[in-house]
Amino acid sequence: MKAFKYLIIYLLIIQLLLPGVVPLEFVYCYRIDYALVKDNSADIDVILDQIQRQIKKQDLQDYIIILGDSVAHSGPGPADQSVGARLQEYYRQQGRDRPVFNLAMPAMQVGDIYTMLLKLDEHGISTDNLIINVIYAGFAERNPGPSTVFWLQKDLARLDPASFDHIEAQLQASGSLPREEPAQKLNKLITQRLEVYRYKDFIKADLQKRMGTNRKAENGLGDPRPWYEKEGLKKLLDTPDYHNAFAVKPFDMSSRNPQIYFLNKIIEHQRHKETLVFMAAVNPELMPQVNQPGYQANLQAVRNYFAAHSVRYIDFHGSIDQSRFSDHVHLIGPGYSLVARRLGEDFSAGEKQL
Repeated sequence: MKAFKYLIIYLLIIQLLLPGVVPLEFVYCYRIDYALVKDNSADIDVILDQIQRQIKKQDLQDYIIILGDSVAHSGPGPADQSVGARLQEYYRQQGRDRPVFNLAMPAMQVGDIYTMLLKLDEHGISTDNLIINVIYAGFAERNPGPSTVFWLQKDLARLDPASFDHIEAQLQASGSLPREEPAQKLNKLITQRLEVYRYKDFIKADLQKRMGTNRKAENGLGDPRPWYEKEGLKKLLDTPDYHNAFAVKPFDMSSRNPQIYFLNKIIEHQRHKETLVFMAAVNPELMPQVNQPGYQANLQAVRNYFAAHSVRYIDFHGSIDQSRFSDHVHLIGPGYSLVARRLGEDFSAGEKQL
């Protein structure tokens, strides 16, 4: 009985102290660890908790949040060559200590980005300085997929039920709406309140790293070589899914398009805040349709949309040499460095205009 009491006391101490003693680097370094988080999206809240603690501890007022998909995440290269890391380095070179928190994730859709803004609000993390990436495929017709909210459906249902109801049919049609049994919901409700359980994935990853066991490294996602060194890449991209994603069919730029619906939500959320949106470039050697009139008309329609909403926007199409691509949209280190520098210059220029 005495030992049981000591165990309870020990667990209570861990419950109270664990979040406060864990350094930010334990759960986040330059970007979200996709290899870890992809199996448990609840880990995102742990990362946000620690970022919020860092902001509060250091009384940070001037920091940037990056949201987007695998391009902003900067796969398939290492974290220290990502857009977030290079952007932070750019500001250091300018003599400005400005933290950059890169919360982008591969496969993150525009509905996830909107939901992340709501989650940042919930965690007390400012979005006053925000960079978002979009891709051409996000505006294309969904037949019925991909899902417009890939990772954070449950969070959207909780934080904005009306928006969830609006796009629930699309989520169901795309087959991305997970079902949970009542017992599973109850189990998660209990365990997600236990700090040891919440941090278990990070603790496990740290132990595996220290022991040198074969955990798939976060820096090892994908092949970071240039596209022209990869055999079979052109064949891989010559499939209906990729053809549909980069089709030249005119975009529906009304709110009937889930992409526009959520972009409208994002723009409204960011009103009177510093926001920069950038369109990922596409490798013309692998996607020759980028030169077709229909494709270019769609790019212009996107430019017109952001201009009409007075949102600062950069389209990287045509500004990145094909040698800096890792595939059709992802880049190698020098390519991400170029993107980061342009983002830094444009973001700073926009601030000076205010």
